[in-house]
Amino acid sequence: MGFLFLLSIGIVILAIVSFINSMRLRDRVNDLEWQLSQLNKINERLKNLEDKLQENVTKKEEVASEPVVIKQVSPVSRPEQAAEPAVQETKRSVYEFAQPKSRTREEWESLIGGKLLNRIGALALIIGLGFFLKHAFDNNWISETVRVFIGGLAGLSCLGFAYRAHRKGFQIFAQGLLGAGISILYLSVYASFNFYSLIPQWVAFILMSIVTALSLAVGLYYNSLAVGVLGWAGGFLTPIMLSTGVPNETGLFTYIALLNVGLLAVVFAKKEWNIIEPLTLAGTWIIFFSWYFEYYKNSDLTITVFFISVFWVLFFGLDLARLRLKWDVTISQHITTGINLFLFFIMLYVLVDKDYHTWMGGTTLLLACIYSGAFLILYKQKTVVNAVTIRYTLSAVALAVIATAIQFEDFTTVILWSIEIALLAWCGVHWKQRFLYFAAIILFSFAVLKFFYTKGAFVFNPIEQFTPVFNERSLTLTVMAITFGLSAWLLRGSGKKGDVFSTVFHSSWCIAIFTLFTVETNDFFEWKIISQSVVAPHYLSYLRILVLAVIWCIISLPLVRISLKDRIIPVLISGFAILALSIYLGIVYGLKFEPITDYNLILNVRTGSILLIIAGTFLQCRVIGPHRSTIPWLVKAFSVLQVAIVVLVLVLLTGETIDYFERQIVTGEIIGNELKQLKNLRQLSLSGIWMLYSVTLMVYGFWRSLRNFRIIAFVLFGFTILKIFIYDLSYLETLYRIFSFIGLGVILLTVSYVYQKYKENIFGTGTNIKK
Repeated sequence: MGFLFLLSIGIVILAIVSFINSMRLRDRVNDLEWQLSQLNKINERLKNLEDKLQENVTKKEEVASEPVVIKQVSPVSRPEQAAEPAVQETKRSVYEFAQPKSRTREEWESLIGGKLLNRIGALALIIGLGFFLKHAFDNNWISETVRVFIGGLAGLSCLGFAYRAHRKGFQIFAQGLLGAGISILYLSVYASFNFYSLIPQWVAFILMSIVTALSLAVGLYYNSLAVGVLGWAGGFLTPIMLSTGVPNETGLFTYIALLNVGLLAVVFAKKEWNIIEPLTLAGTWIIFFSWYFEYYKNSDLTITVFFISVFWVLFFGLDLARLRLKWDVTISQHITTGINLFLFFIMLYVLVDKDYHTWMGGTTLLLACIYSGAFLILYKQKTVVNAVTIRYTLSAVALAVIATAIQFEDFTTVILWSIEIALLAWCGVHWKQRFLYFAAIILFSFAVLKFFYTKGAFVFNPIEQFTPVFNERSLTLTVMAITFGLSAWLLRGSGKKGDVFSTVFHSSWCIAIFTLFTVETNDFFEWKIISQSVVAPHYLSYLRILVLAVIWCIISLPLVRISLKDRIIPVLISGFAILALSIYLGIVYGLKFEPITDYNLILNVRTGSILLIIAGTFLQCRVIGPHRSTIPWLVKAFSVLQVAIVVLVLVLLTGETIDYFERQIVTGEIIGNELKQLKNLRQLSLSGIWMLYSVTLMVYGFWRSLRNFRIIAFVLFGFTILKIFIYDLSYLETLYRIFSFIGLGVILLTVSYVYQKYKENIFGTGTNIKK
């Protein structure tokens, strides 16, 4: 019963498929025949047109040889216009050829009566015979051996009838018989083994392999893709249908490998049958994974790696053969070869890495070399198109990157990836392959993320083992800065995309240098705080901030100079950003010395640090001064730096004044009136220093004709006046108020006098001077 049921279902399905395919193919044949008839009509009309034109030219030559007779000729009588109706007729025929032809009633009648009824009758006959056989089997009219024999005879008979039908020109009908015959043969062998146990497994295996080979040969002979696909299905269903539940890896995968050879040979022989290639890849790996999840053991490692390598080599070899012969590669073939490498590598990693991790990196690198070597050979032979170039190159790059990640860890991986980034940039420029720019950027992202997530990237751990400068993190950041800078230099001027990527790399190497000095300085002081108990940790923490500010200022100097020399805007912006951070730290931490008990007037780290930052900012002004006309926004940057210098000096003077009195208050045993007097003196001194500093700025602004300095002086005057009238008037004693207001009055009157006396000089030069 089971055999008859499968046989009936198979016959029905094949009949339906054959019917549909025959209808579609016949319609295509009819359309092609009609189009061919239209082409013949066009050729006849063009020939007639050519003959008429030739006659007109002959007449024209005869007229030209006769005596000249002047008469009026109608435009219609010109030969050129006489041919216009024929040309218009030809255009109409071409237009009619382009239009789809609707079937006539006779054609519809022929289609229904001659084809459709034939197919329905054949299908009804097959179904009727199927029910008859089922009834005969249910009543044991036919023995098991006879049933199998009948099935085999029916299958071979279908193939014989298909041969005769094909020779008589019934190709579509023959394809249906071929599909039915192959299906019956498969089911007959399967039933003889699984249902009735008439033959052993190895005999059934050989018979089904013969049927598979026969179906592929028949498909090639009759040029029938449907029969070829049927052979593919039967080939991969054979080990499933004949399985006994006992694992036999060598036999199974040897058969799959041989089946792959046959199927890929068919694909190579019939280029239009490219659908069989992805189907073969899918069937191979489905069979493999089914076996792997059920039967694989660690002892099977060697033989399993061998067979998956064979599977990969077969598809890889087919791809190389196509490229060697300069065949066009379709999208499905690109996808198939990519999936082939992906599945092979994933399975290789799963099998090998667990117990042989040290071998996996080298194996992956070997794969990368194979793909890159194959590409170079094809590239030199000028047989590689752009899509193949991208696929092979990216495969080699991806394998090399993965090999690095497998074989190495932490900072070593980041170092090697950074070197690979520079190599990708060089290859992209050298071979003019812009997709390598994107590959470099993607790998750059991986390298940065890997650095971020590496232990000890920003805080050395354990800090007790820290060695300044001479450590793996410093080497990593140095290599990143060098390779990123080299990549930016290579990509300069290589087009719009190259310029964008160059900007990214320029900013990145500046950030790498900034990170290097920042983390090393921070960890150095952290290490000193832990390892030394003599120096107060509070003082070292304060000193760390000031040293960072000075180092940042020093870093910004060469960045700005280099960027202005070569007009590298990303580096220039990075230099200004680092300098801005330095100035910010100097301003914030320059107002209060910590701890106040370690403070010494002027001779202290804060004074030295802020003076260095002021000097660095001043040097930056000298550097960018000559270039202000080349880059428009440098004018504003120059003015901002001038203001920053003035503010830093003010912060230093304010901090030194406040901390001088604060130290006396904290360290001395001062109470009562003496403490109050000291606080009054601090406020008076602060007001006086602000006033003197304002006057100094005003004088310098007059002398150098710098409006910015005069404006800052006015602003500082305003703050000082507000302080005196609001704070000093309310909290200072009478004597200090007197000195404060008298000093304010004298300074304001002096400034007013100077403005009145030198007004023309000031405003005459102040409108077009150094801003």
